[in-house]
Amino acid sequence: MKTSSTSNWQILSASFLCMSVAAGIGWFVFPVYMTTIEEELGTSRALISLAVVLWAMVGAAFSPVAGGWIDKYGARRVIVAGTLVQIAGTLLLARITSLWQLYVLFIVAALASTANTTIPVSIVISRRFDSNRGTAMGIAMLGMGVGGLVMPIIANVFLEGYGWRGGYNIFAFILMGLLAPIFLWMRPGQDERLATDGGSPIDTPAGGTTKTLRSLTAAEAVRTRTFWFLGSGDFLIGITFTSVTVHMVAFSTAAGISQAAATTAYGVFLAVNSLGIILFGTAADKIKIKWMMVIAYGAAAVAWIFLFRLPALVPLYVFAIIFGVTGGGRTALWPLALGQCFGVAHLGSVLGWLNIPFMIGNAVGPYMAGYIFDASNSYRLLFLFCIGFSLVAAVFISRMRDERIRQVEQAYLVPESSK
Repeated sequence: MKTSSTSNWQILSASFLCMSVAAGIGWFVFPVYMTTIEEELGTSRALISLAVVLWAMVGAAFSPVAGGWIDKYGARRVIVAGTLVQIAGTLLLARITSLWQLYVLFIVAALASTANTTIPVSIVISRRFDSNRGTAMGIAMLGMGVGGLVMPIIANVFLEGYGWRGGYNIFAFILMGLLAPIFLWMRPGQDERLATDGGSPIDTPAGGTTKTLRSLTAAEAVRTRTFWFLGSGDFLIGITFTSVTVHMVAFSTAAGISQAAATTAYGVFLAVNSLGIILFGTAADKIKIKWMMVIAYGAAAVAWIFLFRLPALVPLYVFAIIFGVTGGGRTALWPLALGQCFGVAHLGSVLGWLNIPFMIGNAVGPYMAGYIFDASNSYRLLFLFCIGFSLVAAVFISRMRDERIRQVEQAYLVPESSK
């Protein structure tokens, strides 16, 4: 690790809280309140779900901007700004009276979530930790799993006691409490930009000289094959993962499983997601990240096969466990893979641009799943598509490589006369 153990743990704790509180409230509360809001506004399930599509698309568009701001101004300033916006948006959500207001505030929520959750946390951890980066990333991202477990339960308690409007008001005050650890534990300079990844030297093809790996800028990364392989694979995985998070209860009940059993299986999926974050994050310190990601995406393809055995309960729980663990694996491994392939000095910009394919997949997946069900009254075609998407994604990911090494190799292949 780069500096004192105390400051590292402070940064890790603040990152964990960002993922558990900011992401937990921003991502996992609305599904609890959705049907109640739908009834009060007098709208349809499709129209209210469009808010999530807007959230995903705006998040995709804003990701490169947020990443660039983090590279330029530092993570703490961006996280604080995002949290302030989230507080204001949450307070306003409690006061909506029409559907268009919900759409506007979900656009605001997308801006806030992009600025104070996965992107800045991934960058802070990648720049702060060296040898234990995978474990640290796993602990930080575990906050998302904890938030996914705890926040829906709290949201339901607030719904029963104070209504959904009262719930959002209380959540806004909880978010205010998040500002203290961000200010105290994420101090300026602790996520400093690095010119290299710890100054790791490599032998050049000439054999007699060593050259330090240099991080690629976003513009340089875009011109590499690895960038497009990673983006294509993550787009496909984005479709499969959000199809589950939005439709898991729906495709379970459509197959004849009770609402209670389907909800329990969904809870298992969220719980083991946290386990996957820790397992894959820790393993990434010892096993090559590329093959860990291939295993995660390949196992996701296997998980979908069990859904053809519905309405049997055991296959549903097997699916929930496998898919939950692999989903957590993707969360922990993705920023580590980008840091390994492109370096961490410009990770904000690179991560921002490569977040676009995943967020587009987030928007496509739920809509595609709903369209397939409306057209066929079954989710089986979705299961087949997602098996194929997961396998193709694994192939794309297997093509990733450290583009910094390629950059050095190409530099030494340039003839002296052309330099």
